[in-house]
Amino acid sequence: MSEEKHEKKTKTNIITFRIVSGRERSLALILESHLSSRPHKIKAIVLPEIIKGYMFVETEDTGEAEFLLSGVKDIKGRVPGRVDSGLEDLLVPKSIIDTLNPGDEVEIIGGPFRGMRATIQRIIKPRNEVILLLKETEVPVPITVHVDYVKKVKSGEK
Repeated sequence: MSEEKHEKKTKTNIITFRIVSGRERSLALILESHLSSRPHKIKAIVLPEIIKGYMFVETEDTGEAEFLLSGVKDIKGRVPGRVDSGLEDLLVPKSIIDTLNPGDEVEIIGGPFRGMRATIQRIIKPRNEVILLLKETEVPVPITVHVDYVKKVKSGEK
């Protein structure tokens, strides 16, 4: 008979802290040096760019995490409760190119055509570019723009 090894899995909790908005990057460096000098049960610290002023901490012991992080000056305090799910959406950045379709109306938010509206003619996924037809010109002019310079305004007709 072969014996199966059962690993003891410890339950981790994700807790939320309020932090000084705009100080996320410096706080990450402070926490790295603060926590590297002592043993702790903190598994991960997440400072998502899209949620300013909040930090998520994955830990086995919430009391220990609160104690270790209480002395850091940019942390305002702990948000009551526990995060159960939904954090995965913050960790994996979504590409805007997946939300665009030919026929969608977009606004150009950067470059020489900034502020103009256009319709998507074609999407070039390998290069992250879209070919647009400008709406505000007498003659339709196709232009190629990087996907970071467009913002979807209205879905096109299917």
